[in-house]
Amino acid sequence: MLQLRKVREAAACANVVKISLSAWDQASYGWVNRLHIQANQATIFSMLQRRPCTAEQIADIFGMHLNEVSKYLGRLMRADQIRAQRERATVYYAATDRKDKGGG
Repeated sequence: MLQLRKVREAAACANVVKISLSAWDQASYGWVNRLHIQANQATIFSMLQRRPCTAEQIADIFGMHLNEVSKYLGRLMRADQIRAQRERATVYYAATDRKDKGGG
């Protein structure tokens, strides 16, 4: 059941989640036992310095709600640390090039 996004979101909000291990499929087991990284503005910026990502990709990677990701992206854009670039119907976020800013 944990392969269903709705179930994962509900479980993430619960204080206690009881699951029968015998009912797990391999994908669910791997998802629950994945490395948990606490995301914040600095960790998101660090990732965007390495490669462009969509807001959805950031949310999936860090297990965050899309609204939380949008909050951090907005702060980074207002600080001119990142830029949005559209490719067809998809928006990618990437760190701004310091050379473009006259800093490097």
